[in-house]
Amino acid sequence: MEWVAKSQRLREIFSGCCRLIGDGTTTNIWMDPWVPKHPTFKPTPTCDPGPGRAWVSDFICHGSQWNLRKLRAAFSEEDVKTIIQIPLSFRRPADTWGWVAAKNGKFSIKSAYVLDQKQRLTTSVESFRNCKRIWHAKLHPRHKILWWNFLSECRCEK
Repeated sequence: MEWVAKSQRLREIFSGCCRLIGDGTTTNIWMDPWVPKHPTFKPTPTCDPGPGRAWVSDFICHGSQWNLRKLRAAFSEEDVKTIIQIPLSFRRPADTWGWVAAKNGKFSIKSAYVLDQKQRLTTSVESFRNCKRIWHAKLHPRHKILWWNFLSECRCEK
């Protein structure tokens, strides 16, 4: 059971990681989180961009400009606006990982803690709303407790 908690913690930590685009040759558009200002860090495709177009580099023109025609063909207009805000360098360095939970892009225990607290707050607010609905529902008290246990993932044991 301990490994489940650890894997969940790792997922939460990685939710603050995003690929920083250099030349785009090692960042997969489907698998890697690479759009920093997107809620999931991954754009939503409008269609399959075609065979061989699985890398961010396929959407970069010669030099350091985004290929708007290809971007608009593959992603929604809202995602395209977000993607073209990603700066590209003339030097075309290799893609790296960045920590978007901190302004400077560097991982720190403090920024991980702040990210964790934000996620817990969001979860607790949602849980509170669900609990409020349960307790005000026209159900038998035993059923309210059963649903509350189920939704809050609480296990009552003797």
